[in-house]
Amino acid sequence: MNQYGRRLMEAWRALAPSECAQIPDPSYHFSTLGEEAQELIEEELATLILPPATSYLEGVGQTNAAKKAIEERVLADLMPATGGLPAVDPEQVLSGIGEPVDLDEYQAQQNDPLASFAQTIQQLQDHQNS
Repeated sequence: MNQYGRRLMEAWRALAPSECAQIPDPSYHFSTLGEEAQELIEEELATLILPPATSYLEGVGQTNAAKKAIEERVLADLMPATGGLPAVDPEQVLSGIGEPVDLDEYQAQQNDPLASFAQTIQQLQDHQNS
């Protein structure tokens, strides 16, 4: 099993243990998946066109950075689906957003400590009433 197969197996065990447990032959599965990842990475690297480097070390750095980015993208595509982010109710999100603020009024309050204090008190009262 190559490095990509090992990385994928570890990720699957951590992110989707029940799905991983259902794989009949994990060693074969992740060996094959690792080989597939390596082929995809090598194919993308072969078509990669980097800008000309000003020095040898800069060229090595560009190549390594590009390879890491390709590896991350390919491995992410082969990771288990974890269900994504939880659903969010847009109304709930919008309810947490306050009313639009007049910019001049806001700037005046920032320069006036008493106005800022009064606004803080008002916000506390509004919060207690809601």
